Amino acid sequence: MTSRQDDVAALGRLEQVRTEMHHQAKTLLGVGAGTMSGGLRSAMRASGSRWYPLLALGGLVVVDRAQSFAVFVLGPEIAGGTGVSQTQLATLVALKTLAIALAALPVAAAVEHHPRRAAVAIACGLVWAVATAGTGLATAFWGLLFFFVLDGISTGAVVAVHHPLLADSYPPTLRMRVISAYEAMASFGNLLSPVVVGLAVAWWGLTWRGVFLVLGGLALVAAVFALRLRDPGFGALDHRRVRAAVRSKAQRVDERDGDVPDVHLRFFEASRRILLIPTARRLLAAYAVIGMAFVPMTTYLFFFLDFRWGLGPVGRSAVYAVMAAAQVVALLIMGRTTQRTFTSDPRSVLRWAAWLLAGSMVALAAMVVAPALWLVVLLLCAGFALLAAVTPVASVAGMTIVEPQLRPHLAALSGIAYAAVGGLGGVLLLSGLDTRLGSAGAIAAIAVPGLLCALVLRSAGTTIGADFDRLVDAVVEREELRILVEDGARLPLLACRGVRFGYGPVEVLQGVDFTVEEGEIVALLGTNGAGKSTLLGVVSGLHLPHAGSVRMRGSDITYIDAERRVGLGIVQVPGGKAMFEGLTVDEHLKAYAWSVRADRARTHAAIDLAYGTFPSLRDARLRNASSLSGGQQQMLAMTKALIQRPRLLCIDELSLGLAPVVVSQLLDLVREINADGTAIVLVEQSVNVALSIATRAYFLEKGRFRFDGPAEDLRGRSDLLRAVFLGSTASHPDAPPAVVDGFATTAPAVVDGTNPKGQPSP
Repeated sequence: MTSRQDDVAALGRLEQVRTEMHHQAKTLLGVGAGTMSGGLRSAMRASGSRWYPLLALGGLVVVDRAQSFAVFVLGPEIAGGTGVSQTQLATLVALKTLAIALAALPVAAAVEHHPRRAAVAIACGLVWAVATAGTGLATAFWGLLFFFVLDGISTGAVVAVHHPLLADSYPPTLRMRVISAYEAMASFGNLLSPVVVGLAVAWWGLTWRGVFLVLGGLALVAAVFALRLRDPGFGALDHRRVRAAVRSKAQRVDERDGDVPDVHLRFFEASRRILLIPTARRLLAAYAVIGMAFVPMTTYLFFFLDFRWGLGPVGRSAVYAVMAAAQVVALLIMGRTTQRTFTSDPRSVLRWAAWLLAGSMVALAAMVVAPALWLVVLLLCAGFALLAAVTPVASVAGMTIVEPQLRPHLAALSGIAYAAVGGLGGVLLLSGLDTRLGSAGAIAAIAVPGLLCALVLRSAGTTIGADFDRLVDAVVEREELRILVEDGARLPLLACRGVRFGYGPVEVLQGVDFTVEEGEIVALLGTNGAGKSTLLGVVSGLHLPHAGSVRMRGSDITYIDAERRVGLGIVQVPGGKAMFEGLTVDEHLKAYAWSVRADRARTHAAIDLAYGTFPSLRDARLRNASSLSGGQQQMLAMTKALIQRPRLLCIDELSLGLAPVVVSQLLDLVREINADGTAIVLVEQSVNVALSIATRAYFLEKGRFRFDGPAEDLRGRSDLLRAVFLGSTASHPDAPPAVVDGFATTAPAVVDGTNPKGQPSP
């Protein structure tokens, strides 16, 4: 077999192995694996897991929640002691939640390539101690503002690292139960806060300032306890095991040289990637409602208990202690059930979570009209207990459908949804409603967006299966590619697999597979609207596919920005006017050089080469490029390849509207560029032009490939080529026939840039 046939055969074996490994990989990632029997203690022992990561992180979140909810419980006293109003206090809480959202972003960026989440968690514990004690010492609005924001920054950092760190510290068969236990400890912090407040105020006679000083001391103790915390690495207990299973099937024990180099996603590329996952978007909507309920509504709740029921600090503390206890019980009971349901069928547990979210909203809305205090407390317990049980489900579901390196980004986006969208947005919503309807009306109004988000969360049950399967295929595929490289197989320069893309509801590319080898010229032909230019847009990063992958020499570049792909060697010459409005020819050439960060000497040499290749451009170097003729504009567009020297050049409609002499000159340039080692993908309206230069051809029709093979073989496929020239038959029934490659058409054909009368095509 030829070298290409060998590589194709190797890739075919890869596809077979991927299919065989799919079920096993899903099991290793936690779906269909079954759950540990017995209580959490016996499950921990059976899996060989340590309690310390859970206890260390749980201890930190206990003191954070205690401090946060002490603000809610003591809100009226803080307002009176510092002279701030109810609205100002709510604003401080909103600014703190905004700080949570903003801090999560840079922390996720800092840990995305280096597993140092444990160090971040410990540092946040120390900051909490300072911020909590400082709150007790503040005497005015600005002092409270500083310590609230400082506390928010550290909490935001925790949002980005705690859940991902727990996910990598425990196997998937325990993950839901561990996250539930962690959230139960966080709720215990809510319970601890009113207990400390009650004891400090009623028994010890402390003011609200003394309460915060006590909580600051507890935060310091928790930070010291967490000093031995270590980061196990990304995907230590799930994705690494999948990779090991793939290597075992291929009879590989140790990794050898020949790894597929990674092209890491930058922070905003990673965030955009997550937002393209349908299930992730739905989970973020749920976080927004949870944030709206837990952050601003809690503030209004305690004012409601004060005004409506006349409860002082001790009474409000008791109510909140009962609410927190209900959350702890609900999380511990439901953790085991949700784990079992999730591992057997993730779709069911998300639908169940949607019902929990809807039930919590109904309970909280009914609470404001309850005629008796005992009923108010009962509905509060039910509402917040159900809401708390949604968080572990949303967290584990999200971390199951993204790569381990992206889990901090997902956690950060969840923090934004929780704090900025839910927290800050909730303050804006409730503050206006509070003015018109009072605290009770504002609280009841949350049920409306809450019920809508419950419907959105329920729909996540229809998308999580496909999202999880896509992740499994990507993990297995990457390890198989590494094995192929170790075996000496050549990976294509470009490989698109299963690419789907559409504009709105119209799917233009329907799962296409497209490869380009090193140094070859590939013609991409097809009917108008078939998706040729769209496919080039996916290759060059102008479009992000809805499904599938784009790899360059095995490295996944599917979600890399277009400008970064230029640095990787992918350059596109778009069809039509590829000009920057207002720039001269000379400025265009300098811009092309700047885009690849060429030094001054290389820039001047490349520009001289471009002018030497196209002397007519030298004469027009100071003219506005938009004033050039069509042929000169296409020449200028092609100088991009001369200056940037790409590894892959994508040309969209080279001969469009050009005279034959210009087309011939451009084709000579394409051959020279290819002779220097650059691979070419040519989308061309002229079949003869494309097939005269290409070594291999694809034919695309209605988003699917109908031909892939040697360019010469396509000449004999009149059934395909005829479709290129029949598009205008209906609108031009009297159009004269034209002969193309030996068969007649009823629409004017474009061959070598001319129409059948030998004149340049329009």
